[in-house]
Amino acid sequence: MSAMDFRTKLASLCETSSTGTMFLVTESQRQARIGLSAGRIIHLGMRPLSGIAALATIATTAFSGFRFQEGDAPDAHADLPPTPVILSMFQSVSAQMPADGPQTAPPTPAQAAPQTAPQAAAKAAALVASFAESHLQVVEKQLIEHFGPIAKVLIDEQRTQCRTLDELFSALAPNFDSAQEAAQFAATVKKRLGL
Repeated sequence: MSAMDFRTKLASLCETSSTGTMFLVTESQRQARIGLSAGRIIHLGMRPLSGIAALATIATTAFSGFRFQEGDAPDAHADLPPTPVILSMFQSVSAQMPADGPQTAPPTPAQAAPQTAPQAAAKAAALVASFAESHLQVVEKQLIEHFGPIAKVLIDEQRTQCRTLDELFSALAPNFDSAQEAAQFAATVKKRLGL
């Protein structure tokens, strides 16, 4: 099946609030997984990448087939943007791909997707950046309740060094009085983000 077929099916599964796992395969038998829970995309994986790190790779990889298995979804990745953002990324990247499609083997993290579909990768990066910024705003707002105006400084120190929300929470943890307080902060932020 074509890449558009998987994107169309994924959008349909989200609209019908499906729960389960979509398995995707390339011509060279590389596999990816997209986990859904009640229509929300909660899991992305394409070895060795997972979560947000796998997003651009899955978006720019040509898949030769897919299947959806209803049932329990894989473990959720807390660093994923909202489902509409992921679907939009998949659709916009698909529209920008060259006629012969993207590469079939995922790039290494150092190479990333720009070699195959530069415009698609730029779009993917822009969407991920907007996700990260929107999440950082929520983190900062919640952090202000704990530390006051110094929260912005704490966020600015960590924003370029952390790739995921969990990494950011770990980096901010030493600033709290206890590990329990840091864990409560992370749980509150995730709740506000609907994760």
